[in-house]
Amino acid sequence: MTHIVVTGGGTGIGRAIAHAFAQKGNTVTIVGRRDDKLSEVSMELANINVNTIAADLTRTDGIDTLATSLHDRTIDVLINNAGGLVGGGGETRADRIASTRDMIELNLTSAVNVVDALWDNLARPGGRVINISSIAGQRGGGTYGAAKAGLIGHTSGLARKGGPAGITANTIAPGYIMDTEFFEAGRAPHHDTLIDETLLKRGGRPSDIASAAVFLASDGASFITGQTLAVNGGAYIHY
Repeated sequence: MTHIVVTGGGTGIGRAIAHAFAQKGNTVTIVGRRDDKLSEVSMELANINVNTIAADLTRTDGIDTLATSLHDRTIDVLINNAGGLVGGGGETRADRIASTRDMIELNLTSAVNVVDALWDNLARPGGRVINISSIAGQRGGGTYGAAKAGLIGHTSGLARKGGPAGITANTIAPGYIMDTEFFEAGRAPHHDTLIDETLLKRGGRPSDIASAAVFLASDGASFITGQTLAVNGGAYIHY
């Protein structure tokens, strides 16, 4: 049985990823900041082997909690999904600096620290690291886009580091994904524009990203590493 670890697994894309792997008979460990959301997923998958770890991965004690909880567990697939939009800029320079720091810590630094903490746990050979970036990291999108672009660069480094041990590292870059906490269906800012940017003329679903993650974790993707898989309905081409 394969052991999957999903950060940010309590909501949206992470929740869909947890469901997809658990329903295939894998053991899934879901990491998130909010006990209530973790409990919801655990109840949804009550008859499947699911574990939860409550930890704020932007904090040192959260990384320590994660590492301690999994110190003796082999990890076959590590999915860094925790991230999102935080902060709102601010009127003062100090506010803007704090907002920038928070955005980068949530979307880049936390993933770097998670991999560092759990690297020795990854299966050798066959371990997989899958980082969830964003279309914003490919075509620009303020501080959020910069952090997500950094995640793509970090993945390339992991692919080089892990290659000799048979560990692959890849990135998924979602486009506009509806039905998440940030983009509820039809309620996102510029919803119609985002739909029009796609070649398929629809928004993505969390299950679209989950399917991509399942593929990158499969035997069929064993010779794929250091790559960025864009799942955006063709929006990047349109742009």
